[in-house]
Amino acid sequence: MKMNKRWSKAAALFLNRAVLLFFVFYTIVTPIHFEKTEEVDASQVEPKPKVIQNPGFEPSGATGQAGLTKLYNVGNVPGWSTTGSKIPLLRKGSSTQISYPAVGSSPAVNATVSTLGPNGSDASYALDLPKNSSYIYQDIATVPGSTLKWSGDFFGYPKYRDDGFADVLFGTPSSVASVKRCSLSGKKWEQYSGSYVVPAGQTVTRVGLRSITNSDLYLYVDNFKITIPPVATAEPKTVNVGATVAAASLVKDVSDPDNMGSDPVPTVTFPNGAPNTTTEGTFDVIVRVTDNEGDYIDVTVKLTVKATTATITEKYVDEANASIGADTSKVKNLGETYTGTPLPIEDYIYLGYKLDADSALKTGNPTLTNIQAAHTVQFVYGKDANQNGIVDSKEIIVTEKYVDRTGTAIGKANTTKVIDKNSPAGYSRPVADLPDVDGYLYLGYKLSGETDAVALHTGDPATIAGPIVANTDIRFVYGEDNNNNNQEDAPII
Repeated sequence: MKMNKRWSKAAALFLNRAVLLFFVFYTIVTPIHFEKTEEVDASQVEPKPKVIQNPGFEPSGATGQAGLTKLYNVGNVPGWSTTGSKIPLLRKGSSTQISYPAVGSSPAVNATVSTLGPNGSDASYALDLPKNSSYIYQDIATVPGSTLKWSGDFFGYPKYRDDGFADVLFGTPSSVASVKRCSLSGKKWEQYSGSYVVPAGQTVTRVGLRSITNSDLYLYVDNFKITIPPVATAEPKTVNVGATVAAASLVKDVSDPDNMGSDPVPTVTFPNGAPNTTTEGTFDVIVRVTDNEGDYIDVTVKLTVKATTATITEKYVDEANASIGADTSKVKNLGETYTGTPLPIEDYIYLGYKLDADSALKTGNPTLTNIQAAHTVQFVYGKDANQNGIVDSKEIIVTEKYVDRTGTAIGKANTTKVIDKNSPAGYSRPVADLPDVDGYLYLGYKLSGETDAVALHTGDPATIAGPIVANTDIRFVYGEDNNNNNQEDAPII
């Protein structure tokens, strides 16, 4: 029995050592795995608000005594952060009395901070801007190219100095710069405001507040807000005369950058009234896009008003452009063709037409194809008082004279023929059309200005080459034929 007990103890010791050696061996040859935790930039994953949160700087679980500033942890001031360690907030009361204790040789000072800001902000707290290099800020989601409009109530109370400054900061989470330096020394709430255009590619914008002063000036901020006007792009439009135009149809890409997801869509209106579409033309129309916060932008849009028909006005005028008849008109659908037909007018001859402002007279009848606008056609007439088929202003008179070889009239009265001025046809009269004169025989003709030395023209018909530009004459020369044998009598010697 003793040997068995001794053996059992030895066996147990051996087993324990074997287990220990196995564990050591397993630990050496088996790698140990640690779960790797990656560092995550919270600004990249946390959804950013689109507007300033908690513009009145109200802490959660509000505590503190009216008239005193208390330092709050970042987590206790919703929305706001700091580059320092704490956020100082002043608890206001009705005409808050703030006591500044004596510092060194400087005596104590009592200050009064009015409860209400210039916009009537009556929240219980205000930001007491820290007097060091740190600043208070929020990071908000922004749309590149949009305009951020900011405003805030600022109060400056000088203890021993007469001026102090608060900077309004804008930029990225890694770099901010002052966009406005507010001068504060009036011992009253003052409102400052401004705007900031978000640069290209900047989807997160940091908005901050910083004091530029020393301990002798106390600066407070309240009711600090950011609003973002809606965004819209002009959409030029062409409508027919008399059409009703909806304001929303004149803009596109309408959006509300500070929409938190449940805001109604911006409204689109005409601030100056709906456009008048009774007159053709292109007009500038103002369209206003307003979001639910009341922020708006005015967009100027080109509106073209176009007719579906075109009127062709027909005028009847003489050569001096004076009216000689009532106007007529033709209404054509756009794209159609118009062919004008001049009306007959007594004592007038149609000469041609002029189109719109064209001063050139065109012959024939006017034709307009693919009509897209109104036109004016002038039908031009010339006066023909004697109704001889030739416009009075273009009449050329050819005087026909009947003479002997010496140019002496032979008892036949002169006749006249009216021809058209500048007509290339000139003048023509067949010989057979000449009158018979008793005792005379027709020999030939001479033109105006030709002397006796010029031989007679014997052609048939008698002609004057055109165009003839002035009144002229033609002399039909006869020789004596007293015995009527169709031969000119011999001259008497």
